[in-house]
Amino acid sequence: GSISPSPSIFVEAGGNRQFAITPDQFFHVADVLVNQVSVGAVASYEFTNVTDDHEIEAVFAPDLAANNTPHWWLHQQNPAWASDFDAAALGNFDRDPFFTWQEYIADTNPLDPNSFMWLELSKETDSVFNLRFPASPDRRYRLQRQVGGLDGPWIDVESNLPGQPDAGGIMTLQRTRGGQAAEFYRVEVEVP
Repeated sequence: GSISPSPSIFVEAGGNRQFAITPDQFFHVADVLVNQVSVGAVASYEFTNVTDDHEIEAVFAPDLAANNTPHWWLHQQNPAWASDFDAAALGNFDRDPFFTWQEYIADTNPLDPNSFMWLELSKETDSVFNLRFPASPDRRYRLQRQVGGLDGPWIDVESNLPGQPDAGGIMTLQRTRGGQAAEFYRVEVEVP
């Protein structure tokens, strides 16, 4: 979004100046700060009887469909989805295992049945293995583990991992087996 006029405006002493706050398409004004104090999500603000320096800042946020899926992302995937963003977010147009909103979180393509989140384990040696999964540089990852069975708590092994995929879009984490009878792993994706 933008504030107009901008960036720095001079006003004669004692004068007034109004500013318009305009969000970009698929965004809205979340807050306006005047001299670092909130004045709410207003579309305009007027400084009156100006005798000192002032500062105005707008905070914009994306418009969201079902399950916090941004309108801008849905529109980017398929402009026709603008007719019903909620239905688009809850749909599964490529018939893979995930709904559109889940593909947003994973940063996969909701129109490609071969693009979805998966996790693969491959053995390197008796004690070393690799965990592979599709990753995005625009996401963060958390690796979790359960020992013994699937009825216990998931424990963080690594968290806040930046997406660092190879040229094929795959991220590999090498792990050493802990010597337990059974170890289970999962990867959580986080939208920064």
